[in-house]
Amino acid sequence: MTFETIRGATSADTIEFIGTADKDDILLALNEESPMFADGRSGDDSMTFINTTGVVGEVTAVGAEGDDLFIFSADGNNATAARLYNSDIGAGAGADAVDISGGALASEIRTGAGVDTITLGGNYTNVIIKGGADGDVFTGNG
Repeated sequence: MTFETIRGATSADTIEFIGTADKDDILLALNEESPMFADGRSGDDSMTFINTTGVVGEVTAVGAEGDDLFIFSADGNNATAARLYNSDIGAGAGADAVDISGGALASEIRTGAGVDTITLGGNYTNVIIKGGADGDVFTGNG
C-alpha cells in the first residue's frame, strides 16, 4: 500500500494513514509539524515511526485484532530516537509488541487481550501504560 502526504494550510491539520483489513506495513518519519494518525485496522500490522530531524512527534497509532508491531526509533542517519509527545498508542487484541526507544511525555500506551510485549527505552514523564488481560511482558532499557 502506498500513501501520499497531502499537507493542509496550517500545522494544525492531522495527517492520516488508514490501513486495510489485511496485513499493512506503515513506515512514518516523525519530521512533520502536524499530528499523525495511523490505523492499521485488522490483520498483523507493522507500524514503524522513525525520527529523521529531532522533531518530537505527536502520534495516535491504533491496531485492531491481529498481532501488531509498533516501533518508535531512530533512522540510520540520526542517533535521536523518536520521542513521543501527547501521543496515544492503542494495540488491540492479539500478541502485540510495542517498542519505544526514545521515551515519551504526556502520552498513553495500552494493549488489549493477548500476551503483549512492551519494551521501553529513554525517559518517561506523565505517561500511562496499561497492559491487557493476559500475561504481558514489560522491559525497561534505560
